[in-house]
Amino acid sequence: SGQVRADYKTHDDGSIDSSTLRTRLWVNGQINDDWSYTAMFQNIQDFNDEKENNETKLRRAYLEGKLGGFDVVAGRWNEFFYNANILDEFVEGVKLTYGEDVKVSVMAGKATNDGYVAMSEADADGGAYIYAANLSAKVGVVDTAINYFKADEACVDNVNFEKKEVYNINLGLDVAKNVRLGYEYMWGDKEYNKDVEKDGWVARVDYKGAGEEAGSFGIHAQWFDQPINAVLSPTTDATQFTNDVYGVYGGGYEGYNIGVDYTLAKNIQLCVNWYDTEAKFGGAEDEVIYTELYFNF
Repeated sequence: SGQVRADYKTHDDGSIDSSTLRTRLWVNGQINDDWSYTAMFQNIQDFNDEKENNETKLRRAYLEGKLGGFDVVAGRWNEFFYNANILDEFVEGVKLTYGEDVKVSVMAGKATNDGYVAMSEADADGGAYIYAANLSAKVGVVDTAINYFKADEACVDNVNFEKKEVYNINLGLDVAKNVRLGYEYMWGDKEYNKDVEKDGWVARVDYKGAGEEAGSFGIHAQWFDQPINAVLSPTTDATQFTNDVYGVYGGGYEGYNIGVDYTLAKNIQLCVNWYDTEAKFGGAEDEVIYTELYFNF
């Protein structure tokens, strides 16, 4: 199986627009009734440069299975722990999960050399050591999760932290048919950047969602306030203002996003997101329109 994604990203702040073509090929093998192997090869063609971009990388290679009462993931995989607003990272390590209605997960690993959380600019071995724990359960009609993250000697967008710990609480609720609300509160253990607070939040509302059937669609909106003290490597296509490209170290970002997903035909999906963010301090602002077209096979 595989996936091809064509994307185009525009900025309102004068930054160069970007466009890539990402190809992913998956290899799956069943070892026995309890264990399986998964690998994923990836190539990205960058239309903003004149290079051939011929390099194809093995981005994921991991085992999944059961050991005693635990579900086990071991190898290299993409870890995002619940909803990826704090951590979304390729790691090499082990993750254990126990339980059904109430689940407990623990993970220990190292961010890969081409991941988002680097050990330092000069470290040829690449990523920081990352540890995480999760407790999740459904309480009545509310989905709940509590997470803990720790990164040793992390460097995010050339901003260095000797150690960094982040905690967060997640709540999710289906308030009506096809309507879901979500809220997340996060806080760091220290004010690594003294100019911004050490806690943040994300709120989101979803209506429906694009599925396999042509014409199906989803609409979402989210609001966020995420200082750099309260995140490691969040997933967002918004401008995060965490480095010096704007002439000022902005300490993170706040703003909102509106997005639409639409299934054009079987296995073909269009996603369009608009982000409006500003730096936590310094006054920098940016609006981003990010368009993605997915082909799954």
